[in-house]
Amino acid sequence: MKLFLILVLTFSLFSCDSNVKKDCLSPSLIQKLDSFKYELADSLLIEKKQITLVDLLIKETSKNKRIAVNLLEFDSVEIASLIDCYSNSNVSFCDSNDIIWQINNPYNKNEADLYFLINTDKELDYLKLFWLYFSIDKSFISNSIYMKNEKEVYLNGKLLDKISDIRELFIRSDSKIKDFDKRAVVSISGDKDSVSMDLVDKIENELREINALRINYSTK
Repeated sequence: MKLFLILVLTFSLFSCDSNVKKDCLSPSLIQKLDSFKYELADSLLIEKKQITLVDLLIKETSKNKRIAVNLLEFDSVEIASLIDCYSNSNVSFCDSNDIIWQINNPYNKNEADLYFLINTDKELDYLKLFWLYFSIDKSFISNSIYMKNEKEVYLNGKLLDKISDIRELFIRSDSKIKDFDKRAVVSISGDKDSVSMDLVDKIENELREINALRINYSTK
């Protein structure tokens, strides 16, 4: 059965349109996936300047999908370019419906064994990065800060009495960071019309004090 799956996946990947030109993809999509690629390389301590970098990332990620990464949002233009470049309705990895479904279900991890994406055509790297991003467990974004307004700031759903509580809640009494992996991402979100940059700066300062430097920003 496993051999059959390997053959199916291998056939599927080589059935994608492997003659993709880079300018076929949206520039913003390329930028996002490149940023993800180098961020992942940093997390996995892999040298970036390698011809087979994407294959190495897949290989290492397949060993442990619980890796901290920034959240990405793909817009309709980016997805349209991905589909236009790679679409093949006979192949799951290239199928436009599968790509759209994955976008609409961002927390639904792709269960396919991405290990078998290794050693396929380098022209498929951006498609491989797209699926690799969705294979990673996003729940490892271990802390979230939500700014409802200037006076209401929540850390992991708990209303803070003051901004400095952020640091206190991250740190044990012995001044060591509590359960905090420096690779982990802190998600900061809020209503852009209800909060000021001054509030964001204060939160960032608290996070810098405990070396929580990987931050994902989003607005509502």
